[in-house]
Amino acid sequence: MGKGSLIVFFIVLSLPVFAQPFSSANGLFTVDAKTGCAGFSTPVHLPNCGGGPPSGVFCIIDYGDGRTPVPFTDGDPAPYPTAGSFTMTIVYSTSAVDNIQMNVVASNPPTFDAYLCAGQVSVKVTERNYPFYQINYNDATAEVTVPANAATDIHGYGPGIHNISVQGYNGAGSVDNCAVNTQIINVQPLAPTTINQVEVLNTTSVKVDFATSPYTQYRMTIGTNMATSFQQYKTILPPVNSETVSGIRPDDNYYCFQMQTFNPCTNAPAAYSNIVCSINSDAPVAQNNQNQITWVTAAASGTHLLSAFDVLRDGAVLAPAWPASPYIDAAVVCNTPYQYQIIGNYPAGVRSLSLARSVTAVSNDPPTPIQNISAIVTDPGVDLIWIPDATFTATEYQVRKSIQGNNNPLPNTTEPTLTDPDYLTADNSCYQISYIDQCNNTSAFSAEACPIRLSGTLQADNVITINWSPYDGWVGGVSNYMVEKYNEQGQLISSTDVGNVTTYTDAAQDIVNQVYRYVVVANPNDATVSLSSSNVIEIIKEPNLFYPTAFTPNSDGLNDNFNVFGQYVAKFQMKIFNRWGEMMYSTDDLGGKGWDGTFRGNLMPEGTYVFTAQITDLADRTFDRSGSVLLLRKK
Repeated sequence: MGKGSLIVFFIVLSLPVFAQPFSSANGLFTVDAKTGCAGFSTPVHLPNCGGGPPSGVFCIIDYGDGRTPVPFTDGDPAPYPTAGSFTMTIVYSTSAVDNIQMNVVASNPPTFDAYLCAGQVSVKVTERNYPFYQINYNDATAEVTVPANAATDIHGYGPGIHNISVQGYNGAGSVDNCAVNTQIINVQPLAPTTINQVEVLNTTSVKVDFATSPYTQYRMTIGTNMATSFQQYKTILPPVNSETVSGIRPDDNYYCFQMQTFNPCTNAPAAYSNIVCSINSDAPVAQNNQNQITWVTAAASGTHLLSAFDVLRDGAVLAPAWPASPYIDAAVVCNTPYQYQIIGNYPAGVRSLSLARSVTAVSNDPPTPIQNISAIVTDPGVDLIWIPDATFTATEYQVRKSIQGNNNPLPNTTEPTLTDPDYLTADNSCYQISYIDQCNNTSAFSAEACPIRLSGTLQADNVITINWSPYDGWVGGVSNYMVEKYNEQGQLISSTDVGNVTTYTDAAQDIVNQVYRYVVVANPNDATVSLSSSNVIEIIKEPNLFYPTAFTPNSDGLNDNFNVFGQYVAKFQMKIFNRWGEMMYSTDDLGGKGWDGTFRGNLMPEGTYVFTAQITDLADRTFDRSGSVLLLRKK
């Protein structure tokens, strides 16, 4: 049915009395009918064709539809199984020929609509395949014939189930053999329908769902930004129960919908549905740590019984039975996209769904600066480790290095660690860290964290003193410093807790280890913070030779030999000379038997003798040492 009003014509035609039979072109034969639906048959009357003795005239019929001509006798039926326009030809054995035009129509059951009125039924044929249509109400009333150009009729029925049959009819000269279409209609009072749901699909269309009953016409009406004044939009015919209204602007307006149960016999509404309005939801607004959702629709009044709203976020109900716009969602995480939808609730589960709108949450809160940075000096470089504030999620860290007050950026990192391979203790470098959080806000730079710088000195007596810079990279401060001492092979010799002082003197005697490596470790007061450690320094104690200043080679068993002893000596070579430079003795046996004061078996005279020694220490360093010794004759 169209959008306009249904105009019903009450046309009843009496079937004409057709002139029978229909004569052929030359009048040699007649047929009872020359039009019908496929499969019809009509008798052919051949008065001049006897079919044999006594007249002796034979006839052949050519149906004109491709079939083989066959002998034909007066009164035989001529069947036409297929649709088309055919020329029937009769050939006489006397050489006479005559024909007539046959029109065969496809036999299709006609389509028609039957709709309820108040105690009546409106019937409308919806095709134009036949020139006429015959409507049979199957209730003992006369069959009604209507022309194709006005194929409508109204018939009164009592309540209950009735059959309506419609048959195509080809008019004068036709056989009434066309297919029949029958519909069953349940005649009942016209009742109001219900709109079940209104949903905004996009910025140009709204979908309306409703209930429909068979054989009932409906008209959808729309009110723009109001629920009191409506305009007709479209006629709705069962079984349709949903309509998408396009070409509108539901993101700028709201639209109210009402369905009319229509009486086609009176061309007027018979009942009205509930009123359901679309919801015009604005784009959500991202505010600091919250999203604001606003919408507008018609206020509840009359048959527009809107009660409350459900606010949905990402498909889940966030706020049930919310009274009115706006709604503030404060449970958001910045840089996170959220999708919101508003559902208007009506009685009996009827709903109105807004367009789902998305927004990405924001936060303007500045993140707190990094407060705890640990520095572990490596060889070469330094490893930096820091603890982010758990309140903020860092997406990228910015590290800058200051040397002599000049700031230099280092590569950014996404992890709370960084290695600076170019760190040198001698540069007195310090570091600061800032970060960008997931809200794209940047923290201030932290206070400077300067790695521990360790140095040391060796005194003449091989006593070692080390000093270091205090560590200030932790907000909770240093608990204590540990001085770790290692041998040349990297084995820990000692670990000494020195408290909070920044100097340490190592006077320990050690005849085994000549090379020492020191590291200072700072332990934080906050147990959740990583320790910091200094650079490694290496101090090598000096090798020493010990020897007497005089000896008495008199075989009394006391101080008879001149012996040299050493500390940290790996190799030893000594030579002793008299005052004239003659070598008296040589040895590579440190601490061995020593010189007995003789030369080639002869005891040398009293006096001062000098020696030279070349030694290699445990650190593989070579030294030259010299000295003198007094040879005495002890009586």
